[in-house]
Amino acid sequence: MTKSITDLPIKAGIVGTGFAAKLRAQTLQTDSRSHLVAVCGHTPAKTQEFAETHGTTVVDSWQQLVEHPELDLVFISTINRDHGKIARAALNAGKHVVTEYPLSLDPKDAESLITLANAKGKLLHVEHIELLGGLHQALRQSLPKIGQPVY
Repeated sequence: MTKSITDLPIKAGIVGTGFAAKLRAQTLQTDSRSHLVAVCGHTPAKTQEFAETHGTTVVDSWQQLVEHPELDLVFISTINRDHGKIARAALNAGKHVVTEYPLSLDPKDAESLITLANAKGKLLHVEHIELLGGLHQALRQSLPKIGQPVY
């Protein structure tokens, strides 16, 4: 029987250990409908620390993570150039995918990933998380000094 994205808990893995990945892991930990199974990152020591902090296990590569038999969902929270190839591998491995923007650096590749997700019956979601970026954070912190915006 094929597992649906609505079957709970959703077992997730994260590619990346940066700021957005930490926020994702914290959210997964506080939601009983999800379980963070595995993480991979570029720096072994940082990845191990991330795993210990968030109660998960380390896998050696994103390739191992997307093939992990327990995972339902892969969060891609790594450098932009890798989003497309990781998403494609995860979809081909039968996983749902949530990735940071952009889906791919190549528009045609992005279109083919959407087609692949539809063909596989898998969720493919691109998050636009600009609100976590430095410009938005600086503006947010400065807003009390600036005053109420006028539209």
